[in-house]
Amino acid sequence: MASPRGGGAIVVLAPLSGVLVLQSAKNGTLYRFRTKTAKYCFCKTCSIGIHYQRRVIPNEDGKFAAILNGINPRDLKHLLWMG
Repeated sequence: MASPRGGGAIVVLAPLSGVLVLQSAKNGTLYRFRTKTAKYCFCKTCSIGIHYQRRVIPNEDGKFAAILNGINPRDLKHLLWMG
């Protein structure tokens, strides 16, 4: 699994209206930054990022690909690098 702090984590972005959560992380915890607009959810045990919402685009949800069922980030061939 990729760790966001390690750099190179693959994130899948979608509008909040297009995201359907089928199962939530039982060990996830939510951190809100100063403005309370940006949100970052991570595992309390291993610190792996689960999802986030940025302050600049609050209606967009980012999921870390390593935590999605059925997706192996190493199998992804075509990526758009943002940085």
